[in-house]
Amino acid sequence: MSTTLVSPSQPAFDFQPALDFQPSVGEGPAPPSKAKAAAPTAVRKAGDERVWAPCGKCGGKGHIDCYRRTEGGMCFACVGSGGEWTTAKVVERRAKARDRYAAKTAREQEARRAARLAAVEAERAEAEKTFQAWADEHADLVDGVSKIKGQSTLVKELRDRLEAHLPLTENQAAATLRLIAEMATATPVPEGRVTVTGTVVGRKLIETFYTYTGEVHVKITVRDDRGFKVYGTASKDIRDVERGDRVTFTAALEPSRDDDTFGFFKRPTKASILERAPKGEEEDLDLEPDVGSQAVGEVEAAVRAAPPAPAGPKVEAMAPRPPRDASMAYAASHQHDTGPGAVGLGVDRW
Repeated sequence: MSTTLVSPSQPAFDFQPALDFQPSVGEGPAPPSKAKAAAPTAVRKAGDERVWAPCGKCGGKGHIDCYRRTEGGMCFACVGSGGEWTTAKVVERRAKARDRYAAKTAREQEARRAARLAAVEAERAEAEKTFQAWADEHADLVDGVSKIKGQSTLVKELRDRLEAHLPLTENQAAATLRLIAEMATATPVPEGRVTVTGTVVGRKLIETFYTYTGEVHVKITVRDDRGFKVYGTASKDIRDVERGDRVTFTAALEPSRDDDTFGFFKRPTKASILERAPKGEEEDLDLEPDVGSQAVGEVEAAVRAAPPAPAGPKVEAMAPRPPRDASMAYAASHQHDTGPGAVGLGVDRW
């Protein structure tokens, strides 16, 4: 069957011969083959294999959990990829470099540690030499500390310092001599209800929570004229006592288990202050100056020297808090105010 195309302006032309044309062998080039020729492969050397190297900062995750607040925790070393493609040769070279760096760091740390140990040993030898020279010169202090009885903070500090082979300071040496002198004249604490007359050598405030309102107890240490010391709570008659004052009271005494020259008193009665210590001449038993009192004095002096503050708007003072009994009485008298429009006023409001 032939196909004929007819156009009004061109003559008819038959395309069938061109479509049916088949080239014979030897008539023109042969059609190309569908299978392409294989490209020549490059010869890879040992170590050029492509491998995946995880990031050393994030461990191959691509993010660090503890930095989620910054860029979602993305690892900036690998930009979130978790690693990179590289060759086995590069990975091996990096591992060797890390091993060399670790070995170098270990050697440097060992050298610094040996230097520190040598310096410490030299300092220790010098301190031991200094202590032995001091101990030979002050054998009476060393022997006196070993004979002092009691477990007070001062005695423990003296013992710990000598056990650590550290010389005593000037204040500690003076305190040791004073304790040795007191020990030579000390007498055992009598038992029972005894009248104590002596000098206050220690005073401190202790807050107690055994009551609803809380109280502050004044604890004092008194050295009796007979040579023993007692510790206990001062009665209300001598709450304003200070160190260096002479007092007298009658109380029940009980010796300490560790030192028979030190005891405790309780239920004091007939207490009174016999003599006040002159100002500036109180017996100072502290090893260090009272820095707190100095600081308070400096602040008070600065406040007195400061110019007066400018007058501001007048502020009304808050009404004082009513006592508990008054608030309870008021609440009891207004118990009938329980209607819808009434405002309840209970004890808890105060």
